[in-house]
Amino acid sequence: MLFRLIFCIAAALSLLGCSATITATNVVPPRAADIKVKEVGVLEIKGDKDDYFANTLSSVISKLEKGGEKRFQVYDRMQIENIIREQKFQATIADPATMIKFGNISGIQAGFFGGINYSTGQRSYRESRTRCESKDRCYEYSVSCTDTDHALRTTLSLTDFSTAKVLYANTFNKSLRVKSCSDSSYASTSSTSGDGKGFLDFLGDALSTETEEEETPEAVKHLKDSSEPFVRLVNVTMTDIAKDLGEYYITSTIEIEKTDKTLNEADKIRFESGVDFASSKRFDRACEIWGELERSNPKGSNLIFNLGVCKESVGDYEGALNYYKKADSLALEPNKMINRALERINRKLARSAAK
Repeated sequence: MLFRLIFCIAAALSLLGCSATITATNVVPPRAADIKVKEVGVLEIKGDKDDYFANTLSSVISKLEKGGEKRFQVYDRMQIENIIREQKFQATIADPATMIKFGNISGIQAGFFGGINYSTGQRSYRESRTRCESKDRCYEYSVSCTDTDHALRTTLSLTDFSTAKVLYANTFNKSLRVKSCSDSSYASTSSTSGDGKGFLDFLGDALSTETEEEETPEAVKHLKDSSEPFVRLVNVTMTDIAKDLGEYYITSTIEIEKTDKTLNEADKIRFESGVDFASSKRFDRACEIWGELERSNPKGSNLIFNLGVCKESVGDYEGALNYYKKADSLALEPNKMINRALERINRKLARSAAK
């Protein structure tokens, strides 16, 4: 049994020689992409005693982008508070008539409202330690420890002041566990459960050279790291808000085929020169070469697959799906690389549709 397992692993590893990888960075549109208003302001955030959350939110929103341009013009919060005070509005501005009046006076098209609830809980216990005074003389002792769970629940909405319609709403729940002992102190995030994958699934993931990583949105990169749990929870909440309301990037490492045995010798050399260009970060040139080859080789499965990667690399997910499906129909045997590509592109299409 062990020999068979080792053989399977070795055989799987040998397959990696059939592929190369390219790195592609794609823009992910905001999850709430349909918001049309431009002039916005952060009004009341209940539970935000020192306005830290509201001020941070204003800063992040002011840096959000869509289509490479600033998405919102954010009004200064002091200016908003002056209007509310002078016109004797309630900070909640709850009824539609008041919203419309406030919008007309202030020039603000829509306002952010919400609330935060920050809570903590503690658990005390003791942990064992071992101390050695010499190689042969060790003893055990215990120290007192405390786990402090910090939780931040945030509700946020954006309301159009001309119609009183809610344009966006979401709830965020973030938690952090800080562990401290009498002899040390450190913080760690709450653990998560496993995904239920078996060994063969794990092996397949390990052998695949593909990765997909969401980059931190530019709008939150200016936020300072902090050891303060509340600030850390605010920062991770802001990251989610930034992905809801602004575009961000995903960097993918994607496999490509290194050769296509269905091609004649001259075209095979040309195909492999495209792979060389791709490996040299000239994927544009590689796609140009493969596109030229497609005219005389419309049934080259690996060629068609690589053209699917070309489409995916520029964010044309529908085009990529069509090429991957065609490559799958042309393949003479099951191809795990095509299977992974189909799963990946369907995931990206679903994510785009949800936005």
